Amino acid sequence: MKIIRFVLAAILLLSFAYAQIARPRNQDFDPKPQENPKNPFDFFGQMHNDGVKEIGDLLGWRRSPKDTIYDKTVWYMTKEGSKDYAGIYAARKALFQANDMPSMDSMMVRQGASKMDILYLKKLLALFDNTSLASKSAFIAEVKKLEDQVMAEPGITTDMGNLILASASVARYSVEFWDGMAQTNPGVVGISAGSTSGESFAKVKDVVKGDVKGAIKGAIVTGITGFLGGGPAGGLAGAGAGALGGAIGGSIAAALFD
Repeated sequence: MKIIRFVLAAILLLSFAYAQIARPRNQDFDPKPQENPKNPFDFFGQMHNDGVKEIGDLLGWRRSPKDTIYDKTVWYMTKEGSKDYAGIYAARKALFQANDMPSMDSMMVRQGASKMDILYLKKLLALFDNTSLASKSAFIAEVKKLEDQVMAEPGITTDMGNLILASASVARYSVEFWDGMAQTNPGVVGISAGSTSGESFAKVKDVVKGDVKGAIKGAIVTGITGFLGGGPAGGLAGAGAGALGGAIGGSIAAALFD
């Protein structure tokens, strides 16, 4: 009987030890700094980064003409199975207007955007010009604060709110991507030798701003109605395809446009 009890105790002890080894550590489930599980469109930022990396690798991270960048963006979107080729084309067209954001206000209003929609889109873009946000962590924290405000604001329309959240996701993931690039290959981001950390991050924000403006323009030019209504599982269509194509192309163009 003692032997049986000893064996059972040993089995229980070994089982407990194995459970401690096999049990997933809490940190494995902690979100990465650029992630925001509260944002239902958080996946959009990672999709953007995947596209930027593939196109950048394809171009060898060399300076390239805009047409080449746009053509590679359309190629990537088509390869990924986007269901809306009109959206892809519109995103390509939108990138030609990359520095003309104020002209989009009237188009947004015609598509049903409220004053609150436009206000929060501009708040998102204003973060890039905020010189006090001089580090990746500070910038991402402010983006997350704005996302909380958007999700709590009743005056924001559904489609435009979804676009703002998707664009905010692009901002967070893209700043993580390009800040990493600034550390390993600063020339790609336009950072010269001897730049301070603040100067380097300002360059990173300039590139990321191109991503976010591209996303906004790509979606609006395509037509914002029903933005990402089906989610990622159904494949991107309409404004979703326009936003992703615009964000990816805008990112590459901001860094590599010759």
